[in-house]
Amino acid sequence: MLRSGKPPYTFHWLKEGKELVSQNGVIIQTGDMASILLIDPITYSSAGNYTCVVKNAAGMDSYSSALTVTASPSWKEEPHDEEAVVGEKISVKCSAGGHPNPNIEWLKKGTFLFNMIA
Repeated sequence: MLRSGKPPYTFHWLKEGKELVSQNGVIIQTGDMASILLIDPITYSSAGNYTCVVKNAAGMDSYSSALTVTASPSWKEEPHDEEAVVGEKISVKCSAGGHPNPNIEWLKKGTFLFNMIA
């Protein structure tokens, strides 16, 4: 909401310096004294620097804000129960995603074996 200046005002939004328009989950609602940017749903690509620019006959002003997107870990590939014969080699795979990248820990009967970053 503007605190000073003389109407009429025009507002527009930028993401990473490029003009934003209402499309693909981005909704811009603008009134006489304020503009609201709505993003639904948030995705990884929603992250970035957003700038609201306001202009009137006397000039312009802007304010920028960074949006950081995080996501809970989710399985890309879940490990499965395996059977093996003594002396054979076996590989048990798992893969997870999220932001920031999740840390995967391997345990055997509750005892830590090793970890890795997904």
